[in-house]
Order: sequence, then C-alpha cells, then structure tokens
Amino acid sequence: LMSTTIWWVRRDLRLTDNAALHAALQEGEKVLPVYVLDRRLLQSRYNGEKRTAFLFAGLRALDADLRSRGSRLVVRSGDPAAVLAQVCAEAQASAVFAARDYSPFAVRRDAAVAAALPVPLHLCEGVAARAPDSVLKDDGSPFSVYTPFSKRWRAAGPFRRGDILPAPQVIPTPEVEGEAIPGEPALPGGVPFVAGEAEAKRRLGAFAGGADAPVFRYGGLRDQPGVAGTSQLSPYLRWGMISPRLAALAAYEAIERAGAEGGAGAKEAAAKEAGAKEAAKGADVWLAELIWR
Repeated sequence: LMSTTIWWVRRDLRLTDNAALHAALQEGEKVLPVYVLDRRLLQSRYNGEKRTAFLFAGLRALDADLRSRGSRLVVRSGDPAAVLAQVCAEAQASAVFAARDYSPFAVRRDAAVAAALPVPLHLCEGVAARAPDSVLKDDGSPFSVYTPFSKRWRAAGPFRRGDILPAPQVIPTPEVEGEAIPGEPALPGGVPFVAGEAEAKRRLGAFAGGADAPVFRYGGLRDQPGVAGTSQLSPYLRWGMISPRLAALAAYEAIERAGAEGGAGAKEAAAKEAGAKEAAKGADVWLAELIWR
C-alpha cells in the first residue's frame, strides 16, 4: 500500500513556494489536497459575498492547476476536525500538513484538529514571509514597535531565488470523493480581480519586474487615490495565491536592479544616480509594506 499524506489547504491557494505541500510530498508517496468549507468562516460577520466569491474562484483555479499535475482538490463541508478525521480514515493517511496560521481563531481550530486526528498534524510556515517567532527581541519577546521589528526582519538578509520552492510537476493523488466547488456566489463582472496563482504571478511581474517597473514609483504614488500606484496584490496575498516570500524576493531584486540600471532610462551620470536612488527607494518602501503585513 502506497503511503498517503493530506495537504490541508487554507490560506495557501498556490503550488509555488508552498512548504506544506512540499513537506506532504516528501513524506507521502501520494498527496491528497483537501479544502474544508467551514461554516464558521463562511458565515462570519467579517466575511462578505465578494470575498467568498473570490475564494471559490481561487479554489477552482487551484483545482485546475492540480488537475494539470495529475491531482485534484477534494472539497468537503463541515467542522475541520471531524472532516479531516473522516478523510484520514478514507485515504488511510499517515499525516496531515498545513500552513501555520496565527489568528486566535486559527490557533484554537488547529489545536482542536490536532486533538481529533488519528495522525500527526504538521504546521509549516508560509502565511508570512518570515515566521513571527523568528523575528524577536534579544530577550525573546515580540516587538511592539514597527521600526525595530523591521530592522530585525531585514537583518536576516534578502531572499534569493534558491529559497523559493518550485511548484511540483506531478502530484500523485488517491481516489477520494469530494463535493463540487460552489459556483455561487460568483464575482460580479466589474470586479477587477481574477482569482488564482497565475494571475497573482502575472501581477507581481507587471508591478515589480523589468527596467521601468511601477514598483520604482511606488514610494511617491502609493498614497494618491487617483493613481493606480499600488501592486494590487492584496487579495492574492490574503488567500496565499502568491507566496509572501516571492513578493519580498521581487522587492529585493527590484532594489538591486535599480542600483545596477539607474532607474528608467536616465541619461546623465548625476541624473542616473539620482534616478537610481529614487527607484531603489520606491522598491524599498514596497518591501517595508510587505514587512508591515
């Protein structure tokens, strides 16, 4: 019998740089991606119809990405502890892997799931670019002021391409029944956000890639409501359709590029240096926002 692990999908609707998926593939010969429709979240007073519609569209996009790799997303409704215990029994799974989340609700939920499962629940990093408990004061306590926190965060050094876990080419998945991903609510036509990892990567490239990238002007334009001066990646980061580490890497690479190229097509040496500084500052302000997040 081939060993099976479960990838419990939550706020990590992506295949690139997904530590939980990566760990599940390393431990199991087969991996079962599972998403649990939790009524407590879907019917929360903090939730809205468009947010639910964006999530459901993201689940469909993730399912399509999985199917192109020989897998699929198994969706179930109910209490995660009961649902995952049931799926573990059906798939004869040896472990469950998930991206660690930090809200009080998530911590309570995950403790309840860990207590109910017949197998270990492994929580991996990936919701934040750096694990919160890795950015602490010298005495081990958390920061309460942003500037010293950001200095300590930056002191760990820039991310590099080699840090990013590639998307798996093949994901062997056992046959387990699931529900259809809900089609309603659907996003209204006027909403300018297409759900899914492919669109998130496209937006990141359009914002932070290239010699004349908008990220170089971010510092001056981000607070002007009449200008499209931001990355417009917020909902993608919220649902983990893009890795926060990949976003931070793009910021670091843009800062390096600004120093090398001198900004967007500046002609004179003095102007080139000033342009390079201004461009690097814009990308650095965006990195600071990612650190704040």
